[in-house]
Amino acid sequence: MKNSKPNQIIVTFGNAFLKILITIVEAILPCLASASSVYSHSPSPLNNCYSAIDDTTPNDGVIEKYDDNIEITNETRHFVFITNSGNPASIKEKHDITYTAKNSDDIAYVIKFYGGKSKILKASATGTKPRYRTYESKYIFYDGSRVCFMAMPVKKGKDSKVRFELTHEDPSLFTRIFLRASNFTKVSETRITIPAELSHQIKVIPHGLLPCMKFTQENNPNGDMVYKVISLNQPTYIPLSDSPNPNIAIPQLFITGYFSDVNDLYHYISSYLPGESVNIDDKVKALAADLKSKAPTPHALIDSTAAWVRSNIRYYAIEDGDNAFAPAPAANVLSRRSGDCKGSANLIKTLLRLNGIDGRVAWIGTEGTSPFGWKEMPTICTGNHMIAAALINDSIIYLDGTTRHAYDGFVPAQIRGREALIENGDTPILKTVPSDTNSDDVFKITADYKIASDALNGIIRHDYSGVLKVAMASSIDDVTKSKRDEFIKHLVTTGRNNSMVDLITVSSDRDSPVMSIIANISEIASVKETSGKIYINLQPIRDFQLDFVNTIDRTCDYKKALLYRCDFKYTVTIPENLIPKHIPEKQTIDNQWFESSLTYEYSNGKILCNAHIQPKTDIVALEDIDKYNTEIRKIKQLSNAHIIFEELP
Repeated sequence: MKNSKPNQIIVTFGNAFLKILITIVEAILPCLASASSVYSHSPSPLNNCYSAIDDTTPNDGVIEKYDDNIEITNETRHFVFITNSGNPASIKEKHDITYTAKNSDDIAYVIKFYGGKSKILKASATGTKPRYRTYESKYIFYDGSRVCFMAMPVKKGKDSKVRFELTHEDPSLFTRIFLRASNFTKVSETRITIPAELSHQIKVIPHGLLPCMKFTQENNPNGDMVYKVISLNQPTYIPLSDSPNPNIAIPQLFITGYFSDVNDLYHYISSYLPGESVNIDDKVKALAADLKSKAPTPHALIDSTAAWVRSNIRYYAIEDGDNAFAPAPAANVLSRRSGDCKGSANLIKTLLRLNGIDGRVAWIGTEGTSPFGWKEMPTICTGNHMIAAALINDSIIYLDGTTRHAYDGFVPAQIRGREALIENGDTPILKTVPSDTNSDDVFKITADYKIASDALNGIIRHDYSGVLKVAMASSIDDVTKSKRDEFIKHLVTTGRNNSMVDLITVSSDRDSPVMSIIANISEIASVKETSGKIYINLQPIRDFQLDFVNTIDRTCDYKKALLYRCDFKYTVTIPENLIPKHIPEKQTIDNQWFESSLTYEYSNGKILCNAHIQPKTDIVALEDIDKYNTEIRKIKQLSNAHIIFEELP
């Protein structure tokens, strides 16, 4: 991925500490730009665009404490293309912001990211001076990113002004401008001026503009094309950890035309692929031979090659300069036992080719990177990730080298349904990664109980399939060994917190698409006796994502982290001296977000309960969240229904 320097972020807070602010910003950047510069897998603060993404939200809810005392009364951003011999050479940017405090004196903390080909020429603010530092991210070892920040005093009813002047020296990275307000903004104007000689080539395309925004384009007296967005009374937009990726949710302008079509873009990015002379050494050849000796079939060899890379190559990204685009040679990745998505993909490709399998690399945009595909939008910002692909028997097998605990044939959710740009000589192959593997994503609970005083005692089994298996196995692996049993017990007691658990087995074989947890469980206070009647509260619907969405100060849609089907099956053995008094009737819920059913049956001294949830979408629009919460309340009420027995006379 090309250097993510272009993305600038302006952040304003009231009454906060700057050190805390920097920590918060680092925590929220993954939410802002879901993967680093163009071909890197991990999040980076500067992404692949020169943008003014004002602040975003930390994952821990800190943003709900943001003070609305500070407003932006006026903001202007002006980008001007500079030409050289009829070609775009650089972009000059001027960014002015005027703040005021409504109720009391305050402080606005202003941050702007830059670095590499994006340079700050001037930074100033009322009553303070800029400070500069290297930006460090836990996701990327080094990418040349820097940050300029200022703590600017803002007086009640008075104007305080900030100005940044920048130059962006690589126009091909100037691909999108985000139009988000970090504070309530009365008036803002974003203007892009393209010289007449470039106006037939460089185009600006608006996407997702708000009702308060007006987009225009017109020629100025010099014949230059001027694109403009004016926004009046724009509300604050604060992305959350459970909101859609800001890369597709925030209003923005796309800048295109650097490449004539997808083939032209492909020629540019594929020129960074390493040649065979530096790609292969004796160690790479030896590893390829060893993998081949252990694989009985070509398909087994493809799977084992990808599995070896996932298990033995640690993710480690250096994205400064050309490293953001160029995959490290396979020999270097193997020698260091580390690399980013590009290095892992190139190593898989190289090992496959040494063994006679047609291995390729493929550029792709993960979910939430861009609302467009390569053909529709042939720009750098359309992709952010690299995978490998194996072409065999007229089929394509997609291989992500960065997905830990992936089993054979697993397609990560982040690339399902996304358009892949597959290496193919002078003309790339464009294919959409299959999305029909969603049916493999299932959360299943099977339990067999007996009544023991006030508890339900028995054996419970959790099965996590598909994307859930990979997610759960990775989560467990991330927990320190001393706390893993506690973490797993917490998983088993989802929806039944007042329980005691004794783990029996945890099965997470890499080759299996299913991870299983089996435990003895005592669900305390699930049985209550009153006036000769026995009340059993089974609470069968136990999906850990099925909860109310917090609407306090929320300004964005809701998005589930994972999308999967739930199948729950319970058996309760009833003592012979009890007869059924009330068995809940079958209930169904069917809405725009999910379909659910819940059935109870009493037969041969046993209660049989089956619950099912089939999701329809992972997005709930902001205006529909109250309705969604009402549906969640309904399903929780159904799950809380009591089964009633009474003693024989």
